[in-house]
Amino acid sequence: WEAYQELGLAKRDAGLDDEAIDLLDKVVRFFVSRSRLDFPATTALPLAQLDEKAGRLERADDLYRGLATGSD
Repeated sequence: WEAYQELGLAKRDAGLDDEAIDLLDKVVRFFVSRSRLDFPATTALPLAQLDEKAGRLERADDLYRGLATGSD
């Protein structure tokens, strides 16, 4: 998952938002598949920002809420 995160962040920095979203979403899916809903902030925050920028406001809101409250 760490490689996907790093690649996603690099794609974001290069302005390739769709590719960045795809890679960062793989990190989230990795954690979900293991029933771990506390995603790394280093993935969740950039993904939320990209989703917000792309107009995926509900999904961005879910990620922001998870960052603020955790899964407990």
